[in-house]
Amino acid sequence: MSAKLKQYLAAKEKAEALKSRADRAEGSLARLLEQLRREFGCKSPEEAAALLKRQQRENAKERSRLEAEQAAFAERFGTLLED
Repeated sequence: MSAKLKQYLAAKEKAEALKSRADRAEGSLARLLEQLRREFGCKSPEEAAALLKRQQRENAKERSRLEAEQAAFAERFGTLLED
């Protein structure tokens, strides 16, 4: 077998392996996009990122509200709870 043929066969094998890897990645991406659509109603990763930011802001507001309520409760009833 000539050196050029060996080079060709090695390059062909590498190309096939890379194509297989790309096909698997494409399939994984399709499954993840479908999961985003099904679970969160998002049509794209950008839409999912915007939803995540919005939910993080809402969670931060809710956390602040709950912490304020907890502080008010502790201030009002804290002495009753110490016993």
